[in-house]
Amino acid sequence: MVRPAGKSLCGRLMPNISSIATFNACGMPTEPLKVLHISNATTWRGGEQQIAYIVEELAKHGVEQMMVVAHNSRMEDYCHKKGVSHVAVTKRWSVDPGVAKQIATAARQFKPHFLHAHDAQAHTSCLLARLLFSCQTPLILHRRVDFPIGKTLLSRYKYNHPQLVRMICVSEAIKQVVGPVIQDKNKLTVVHSGVDPDKFNKRPEHRLRQEFAIPSDCKLVGNSAALTGHKDYYTFLRTARNIIKQQPKTYFFIMGNGELYDDLIHYRNQLGLIESVIFTGFRDDIHQVLPELDVLLFTSEMEGLGTTVLDAYAAGVPVVATRAGGIPEMVEEGKTALLADVKDAEGLASHVLRVLEEPEVSNQLIANGYRILQHFTKEQMAKRLLSVYQTVAQ
Repeated sequence: MVRPAGKSLCGRLMPNISSIATFNACGMPTEPLKVLHISNATTWRGGEQQIAYIVEELAKHGVEQMMVVAHNSRMEDYCHKKGVSHVAVTKRWSVDPGVAKQIATAARQFKPHFLHAHDAQAHTSCLLARLLFSCQTPLILHRRVDFPIGKTLLSRYKYNHPQLVRMICVSEAIKQVVGPVIQDKNKLTVVHSGVDPDKFNKRPEHRLRQEFAIPSDCKLVGNSAALTGHKDYYTFLRTARNIIKQQPKTYFFIMGNGELYDDLIHYRNQLGLIESVIFTGFRDDIHQVLPELDVLLFTSEMEGLGTTVLDAYAAGVPVVATRAGGIPEMVEEGKTALLADVKDAEGLASHVLRVLEEPEVSNQLIANGYRILQHFTKEQMAKRLLSVYQTVAQ
């Protein structure tokens, strides 16, 4: 489906303000900034929420936007709901020239200043749009994962192609990981992700307690993340076992779906945690249930940034996490969160027990977390992203 490119993006969201403009050599405004976003995702995880924040915040600044999204995806549903101008494409293969052709067609119609690819497959499709269909629009790539870039000739070609004018890393950790493959280091820039501090209800509604019949005198510890390897829920479960030895009246919530669901259920049962660890599946009410937690236990072994930590700050929930990837960039250690090394179940358990048993520690983490959150809002993210756009546009 194609909505007319001339229609205002997020029209119900956009205030009546002047558009951000590109500039000529004399610094004079020439025309409104236009961006074509490309997302290949079919599910809705943290990265997709970040795209939504970007689209909505840039619209407030008058940036004209359009999206190319996967057909029958959560992002397509989002575009329909918010009135976002978009093209929905059906991907038949992992590398599909048909998708590239539709990107090139959308670019010719919409005439954006940039293509903004939000995942690796979108990056590949944009490159194919140039190679096969003569799409000359400069490309900006968002990198939200701290996985190393492959060192094959194809990867080096893809990430050093002249079409790619900027790679936006959501943390310094990602910038360090991808740096060895990128020849022109000036293309790398860091824009930390942001969240909506007003999204979370600071007054818990006790949905989890009511839904799962949890007694009022029991503590709740949990995490909200996809059930994938780099989130390391195995360490989460070992940490839970250590905590229960000292705090038996503690329940643990794993909120999310993913390919490791069956394996994690089996591992939980092996550890004898059937009664204490609850798998809720994917929830669309995280903003309502997260404030119920007494501790967010974030055990990732690899993490681009980890915006669940920021969500916990916003929800008024103390954070215990690993030092994986970009997590330390959001943390004043010992003040806004307690950190342990990756896979250190004993250290993580010790931190969680301290928060549960020492109210003054919990209160301090909550207060300091909300303070530092002001540097990681969706508004701040959008302003920094606009600065990148304008720098490249000039």
